[in-house]
Amino acid sequence: MQHEERELTETVSLCDSKGLLNPESIGYARSPLVRSNLRGQFMKKKRWNNWCIYGEEVLLTASIVHLDHKVICLVYILNYETQRFYEKHVTLPFGRRIKMPEEALESIKFVHDDITIQLVHMQGETHLSVVIPDFDNEVLHADLHIIHPEKDESLNVVIPRSRDSFHFTSKHSIMPTGGYVRVGDRRYDFNPYYSFAVHDFGRGVWHAGTNWDWAMASQRTSGKRIGLNFGGHWTDGTGLTENAVFVEGAMHKFHEDVVFTSDKKDPKSAWKIQTKFSDNIQLTFKPFFQCPTLDHYLVRKMSITQYVGYYHGKVRLPSGQVLPIRQMLGSILERKYR
Repeated sequence: MQHEERELTETVSLCDSKGLLNPESIGYARSPLVRSNLRGQFMKKKRWNNWCIYGEEVLLTASIVHLDHKVICLVYILNYETQRFYEKHVTLPFGRRIKMPEEALESIKFVHDDITIQLVHMQGETHLSVVIPDFDNEVLHADLHIIHPEKDESLNVVIPRSRDSFHFTSKHSIMPTGGYVRVGDRRYDFNPYYSFAVHDFGRGVWHAGTNWDWAMASQRTSGKRIGLNFGGHWTDGTGLTENAVFVEGAMHKFHEDVVFTSDKKDPKSAWKIQTKFSDNIQLTFKPFFQCPTLDHYLVRKMSITQYVGYYHGKVRLPSGQVLPIRQMLGSILERKYR
């Protein structure tokens, strides 16, 4: 164990009355106990709801990102076999009418002539609906039902850089997903036994110069639902991590930093993801596709690059059990804020 992390067991507010970090919120929890009551700090707040659904044929991502000075809504699809990729995004200056909820499992919607995303959460399920009239000259319609198993745990961490620079992340993994995505006359069905959603809920106050690597996967492996979640750079030196493995809904927390290494000159070279001082996490990630880097400008630059590929290696759980990882589909995201 590298860090002695505090586990939260009661509901707590992220910020105090001045919009600064509430020290009582620092730590991690197995359910989304932190209320993201961001206020003030204009031009520094970062809020997003990101859903990534791994189907048997395609990967669908739907995101709503609020950067104070603008709102970005984006949807993209990747076909694993053909590697056909297409993305649609809309940017609205300021976006005052877009309400970003304070709770991780609240409903949210983005309505625009070019993209409509609605996420309705109720009774242990999230209904995701996406309509895009012109998605590469075709109509896209997604209707997905994401199940939140009652006993499943999630990873919730408040990372403190300082009183006025901090972030709360709530990661929900291995959620069975059914429904369909239709693009033109092609329909992709999602079987909840094999298709899983990942929800990335983020709320925080960032200063320029932030780098964040995020590795994740949600698949059925050896008959079990397995989820991976590892973060690098942005948590370094804070005494907390966002590193965890989910097995059939139970979260196994790792209180040790992980190190990401890759050849930046070759986007298809293998990544290494390893714990800093032990051999508890030894993974190789081999990408087969790099989604085009999404750069957003307006006062500051935020760029996001996603790699899709397969994880191989092993993870030693805190119990001592070794979990083999073989050909596990997942992603690595690089976020940079300047």
